[in-house]
Amino acid sequence: MKNKKAELGPLEVQFFAYTQMRKKTLVRTGELTGALGINPKQEPELFSRMARAGLIIRLKRGVYLVPPRLPPGGRFGVDEYLILEKFMEVLKGRYQISGPSALNYYGFSDQIPNRLTRAA
Repeated sequence: MKNKKAELGPLEVQFFAYTQMRKKTLVRTGELTGALGINPKQEPELFSRMARAGLIIRLKRGVYLVPPRLPPGGRFGVDEYLILEKFMEVLKGRYQISGPSALNYYGFSDQIPNRLTRAA
């Protein structure tokens, strides 16, 4: 399958103008209706369309991670640690990167960790 470059319509362009001007990396539903002049039915359709196209990432229902700049090629390729950081910010959770994950992240090991645990 060929990678198709994401086409931006007028709402997508307004969306990125809004988020970049305000330096927003997290956007929640209900936030765009007034800012972009769209109705509450259009907003989830816009989020869904942009997430399917790979322009934004859905962290959880109603919360989306937005790139600081429009990514080259149109797809938002993001580090998993940034996703974890923003997801924990949304959940108001605490976390710690340690062990093999920290060693790999800082380039001290090429071992790829694959285990996350939850502290009680």
